[in-house]
Amino acid sequence: MEFRKVYINKLFSVAINSATKYLAPKILYNFGNPALREMGEEALAMIKQSYKPTGKGSSLGTSLGARYVDVIPIGTHIQAAKINFEVKVGLQEFSGNVANQIAKDEELLALGKVEEITWVFFRSPVTGKIGPSARLLTELQ
Repeated sequence: MEFRKVYINKLFSVAINSATKYLAPKILYNFGNPALREMGEEALAMIKQSYKPTGKGSSLGTSLGARYVDVIPIGTHIQAAKINFEVKVGLQEFSGNVANQIAKDEELLALGKVEEITWVFFRSPVTGKIGPSARLLTELQ
């Protein structure tokens, strides 16, 4: 299982670098965190044939509040998707909203509402940084 994760992460890394180069020009016209988040979601949608659920019923309920996932596989809806993807752009720390998302993910996995939640990290075209901090990586494992 660990080999699979490492192999998949390497594949994502190659795809991420390609997608970042493709989508980076968008940032020239649309700065800020919302643009970076949108860029990551669009890149993952191209790579994994997925889409961002929107509108009523686009979140999963937890005791900690609603969990809004970034993308799910095409052909599913949020309540039936067994695999969810969380997209992050740039270097991410374990704090605030990220810590809350992990706590909600743990609950969803424990209750069997989802089978897998994959966090995907894209290089920031602004800072050039990518990935989780050491603490965040520990929490995700």
